[in-house]
Amino acid sequence: MGSYLLVLDAGSTNVKASLIDRQSHVFSSASAEFPVLYPDDGLVEESAAVIWGTVVEMIRKVLTKSGVPESEIHAIGVTNQRETFVVWDRKTGIPIYNAIGWQDKRGMPMSAALIAQGQFENAFVKTGQFLANFMPTGGKLTWVLDHVEGARERAERGELAFGTMDSWIVWNLTAGACHVTDVSNASRTLYYNINTLDWDEELLRLFRIPRAILPKVLPSDGDFGVASQIFHTPIPIRGVLGDAHAATLGQRCLTPGMAKATYGTTCVMTVNIGEQPKYTPGIGTTVGWTLGEKTTYLYEGGFYVAGLTMKWMRDVLHAAEDYVTLDDIAKRTPATPGLYLCPTFLGVATPHFCGEAKGMIAGLGVTSGMNDIIKAGLDSIAYTTRDCTEVFAAGLEGPLSQIAVDGGVTNSDYIMQNIADITGISVVRAKNIEATTLGAAYAAGLASGYWKSFDEIERELDRESSTFVPQVPEEERESRYSGWQKIVQAVLQYAK
Repeated sequence: MGSYLLVLDAGSTNVKASLIDRQSHVFSSASAEFPVLYPDDGLVEESAAVIWGTVVEMIRKVLTKSGVPESEIHAIGVTNQRETFVVWDRKTGIPIYNAIGWQDKRGMPMSAALIAQGQFENAFVKTGQFLANFMPTGGKLTWVLDHVEGARERAERGELAFGTMDSWIVWNLTAGACHVTDVSNASRTLYYNINTLDWDEELLRLFRIPRAILPKVLPSDGDFGVASQIFHTPIPIRGVLGDAHAATLGQRCLTPGMAKATYGTTCVMTVNIGEQPKYTPGIGTTVGWTLGEKTTYLYEGGFYVAGLTMKWMRDVLHAAEDYVTLDDIAKRTPATPGLYLCPTFLGVATPHFCGEAKGMIAGLGVTSGMNDIIKAGLDSIAYTTRDCTEVFAAGLEGPLSQIAVDGGVTNSDYIMQNIADITGISVVRAKNIEATTLGAAYAAGLASGYWKSFDEIERELDRESSTFVPQVPEEERESRYSGWQKIVQAVLQYAK
């Protein structure tokens, strides 16, 4: 048995390869960014070939960096940015078009048409997803089939393959032997029925998607084939999960009511709701994972801009050279009552779901400067978190007891404390914040016998963590949040 699990994480802007040991430690990792393309307003694309090339590069880099031989890799897990997809030729393996990013909005006209036909509720009950949300694949795949010459005919003849980034990576790792995905990624497409756990014929017909183009859907701990490319020794691929699902599993939210929030480029918040799907207005429902014979469902909410707010301030406003400096500025800048930055560059998510919304700043005074804007930008992460916790509490019919957090943004003590203050909920940050990586490792490790059970994982786990408890009076908390709600309503009104 090998000593390590290899986890490949293809995120929204970077690829990371990590080696995980039996104590859930990241023994070694390597990561690199890849370019994101913006061909026009609302359009977001990536080169699938570049992503795969970066995966290969990071595998080689982490093995060289760590000195770990291939023979010590027990199994491979894959986690990925969800909804982003690519269509490729089954014979050549060459994409017929760039990968379409989850942020891309070209599917919205078709969704709007289906809403006008009265399909909103039908799609929601079948998939747990909102037609008004631009993230799921939905009409974006239809667009590719309609706009790339000959694509629809080739798809109907079975000559093309569709897949989210997990499918693309596994297909390449297995030299084209396996065209597969897992239940968590399938459930994000708007084509997959989370009640029957199968592609839905009616939805495929509405979106005009040939079933022949779709991958086989496996459990999250299924047999995804053998990595025969890159490696000299074949290595089994035994765990695949979308990144938000992997992070929830990595935080070990194994019982109903346990919640987590991943703060990366975006923020995705989830809460375990058990083995049956539930439907609540304003909250998405998704398949969390299938391990063994058990399928776990999640409520899901979130917002499109978390770490992206910091990246925008660094790279566009040139407000600071790095994120640490942004954090330091926010800490030492006095609060300006009534000043809010609403960074809804990609639209408003939970619970309003308005894809047309744009960002807005309110409450500027004659003395307001860049430091005040920086503070307001970092504070927005706490306010949008509360938007989610409010609707979760309504669905659960009770407040959350705590929020387990992970992702790069959680390195900021300032932001974490502010989240606790604005939500009124304790925030728990583990020493190891690589929950997404761990979730994919847990699925692969349990499936391949690296660990025998979650009990074994728990026994070996490093439990060191930091807890941020609310420190502001309730009156101040509610006053600050009330001001935030006003700017959100202004953003929604402006988008009409």
